[in-house]
Amino acid sequence: MRVLLRGLKTVLAIVLSIVLIAVVALIAYTIYSSWKDRSRYQAYSECQARAIEGKVGDDYRGLHLEYCMTGKGYVRNLECSVDQIMLPNCFKAATLWRW
Repeated sequence: MRVLLRGLKTVLAIVLSIVLIAVVALIAYTIYSSWKDRSRYQAYSECQARAIEGKVGDDYRGLHLEYCMTGKGYVRNLECSVDQIMLPNCFKAATLWRW
C-alpha cells in the first residue's frame, strides 16, 4: 500500500510540474506576442507620422509605408497590395528563415 501511495505521489508531482511549465510557457508567449504587436503598431504610427510630416502624396503613401516598415524590420504580407490602404496588420516581422 505504501509503495502504491509513493508511486501516486510521484506521478502527481510529475503531472503538476508539467502543468506548471505549460502555464509559465503560455504566460511568456502571451507577453511576447502582445509586446510584438505593440511594437509593430508603434513602428506603423511612426511611419504614418513621417509620411504626414514629409507631405507624401496619397499615390505614394503605400510605397512609403512599405519602405519605412521594411527599414524597421517588418515586411508586407502578400495579401496586402501597395495600391490599397495599408493597415498595421498588413505587416509582419521579417525573419531570416523561411518556413
